[in-house]
Amino acid sequence: GMASPGDALPLVAAAELIDRAGAVAIWAGGGVVQAGAGPSLARLAEHLRAPVLTTFASRGLLPPDHPCAVTLPPHEPEVEALLSAADLLLVVGSDLDGMTTKNLSLDLPAVIVNVNADPQRLTVHGHQVHRVLGDAGWAIEGLLGRTALRSSGIADHVRQVCDATWARLRADERTADACELVTIVADAERPSRRRPPSADRRVASTLHPLRPPSFGLFGAAAYGTR
Repeated sequence: GMASPGDALPLVAAAELIDRAGAVAIWAGGGVVQAGAGPSLARLAEHLRAPVLTTFASRGLLPPDHPCAVTLPPHEPEVEALLSAADLLLVVGSDLDGMTTKNLSLDLPAVIVNVNADPQRLTVHGHQVHRVLGDAGWAIEGLLGRTALRSSGIADHVRQVCDATWARLRADERTADACELVTIVADAERPSRRRPPSADRRVASTLHPLRPPSFGLFGAAAYGTR
């Protein structure tokens, strides 16, 4: 049923669960953005050596070159494999909506710690969840101070996973054109680069023959990543 403050887990108990777990992954939603807790989340990810998956609502939460930032949607099989390699998933400020989780058909870790300020968003249907009721910023800072520093974790594989995913998508004729489009958009969004005059023509020529790509690629475009 609905979670209530009475059955929520104290933060210290959540920290103990995290410390007992093997590999940890973090799923960060719009609640982290609303709390202004992006920098704290980056520190927690580094502390736990945990990859960070983001939703459409938390796009750009970590800089794309952050070593823990998974810059592709979880729909891509390589990203889902990284996610399922975790023993514990720390969800912060996200209701794990159907679009992001393929209607909860993603292969999620067995143990889920779910932090949300809204008690009605603490339950994840079909999964056993350890619920923590509270603001994302408060929870992230509290977990930073209560969990052990790790020297390794599955975040060590993030770059390899992202590179492998992009290589597969670029090599597939069904998604190669969409990859080109995502690259152009990502380059245009980078403030440090001046967009060449030919960029608009490149976008137009890429869009024209565009085959229907995977949903994940449109997700990648929405994440604004490369």
